[in-house]
Amino acid sequence: TVTIEAKDKDDKVEVTLKDVNIDASSRSEAAVSVTGKGDTTIELDGDNELKSGAGHAGLEHNKTDTSGELTIQDKDKNGSLEAVGGFKGAGIGGGCNGSGNVTISGGGITAAGGEGAAGIGGGYYNGATVTITGDAVIKNASNTKYGAGIGGGYGYDGDVTISGNAKIENATGGYGAAGIGGGAFSSPDKIGNGNVVIKENAEIDNVQGGAYGAGIGGGVYGLGNVTIEGNTKVNAAGGAGGAAIADDPDSAVVGRVGLVAFRPQFFGPVGGHGILAMVDKDELWLFVKGVQPGGQAVLVGVAGKPAQLPDARLDLHRLAKQLDFLRAVDQRVAQRAGALVAHEQHGALRPPKVIL
Repeated sequence: TVTIEAKDKDDKVEVTLKDVNIDASSRSEAAVSVTGKGDTTIELDGDNELKSGAGHAGLEHNKTDTSGELTIQDKDKNGSLEAVGGFKGAGIGGGCNGSGNVTISGGGITAAGGEGAAGIGGGYYNGATVTITGDAVIKNASNTKYGAGIGGGYGYDGDVTISGNAKIENATGGYGAAGIGGGAFSSPDKIGNGNVVIKENAEIDNVQGGAYGAGIGGGVYGLGNVTIEGNTKVNAAGGAGGAAIADDPDSAVVGRVGLVAFRPQFFGPVGGHGILAMVDKDELWLFVKGVQPGGQAVLVGVAGKPAQLPDARLDLHRLAKQLDFLRAVDQRVAQRAGALVAHEQHGALRPPKVIL
């Protein structure tokens, strides 16, 4: 096993992983552990594989108030990393009870978390702040039980920002957890909220929540605060009983040109509906797959001015008069609704392009 230590606060440690293959899965050790008060940058060259034992992340960095930051990059665009966490350890991020703060700005990344831990993010019983940016490609970030694909571990929040030209090819949450966002509910004080920002040219190809978890947002019973802006493309599906995107109708924010989307929940413990707000000056694409037309997101408004929506709950009877609900997959139907006109005097641009 390898320990990378940036001992003092002002230390800047740069390490290259080149065709490294470390398998510590038979021992209670981390394949690679990043420690210290200083910042560590890992450059990826060639194909790298890390597998850790019980209680540890594949590439472990347990963030504390005094520890430094971890950045994974690939300046030469020739590197990849496959990281597998042990029982209760994230693929990349926190070990058991460890917070998994990490920035990924490059490389092809595959990460699988152990039970209760995120693929990328928090370990069992801890959260995470994850930034994915630059030209990073997340080929697959996954968990099978209680942890988010990207975000929080069991019972904890996931704060995730995806920006630049980053691409998420696949992200899958474990049972009760979001694909991107919060981990599964554990107890009343350990819920698993998801705070997610997707912006600039980021592309989200396929995100799947675990059973009852959102595709992007909170885990079961958790709240989802999701903002999507810029020239982004998003394809997300909730688990059985979970919203595709977001969960909390009181968290929506509409900007200069905004889209509010709605998906009802008819089964499972997650009742009510989800609200999504997106701010954009360019074209915006929204895809919700694996959902029958009656459960699809519905475009209900374009805002001309920045506004808070303290209560964005919808009147279904009023909505039914504006839209042919069962044909909500038809963009042309939605565009004919009078409420969707972006008035020129408000300085609004043309409505975002939406595929439902």
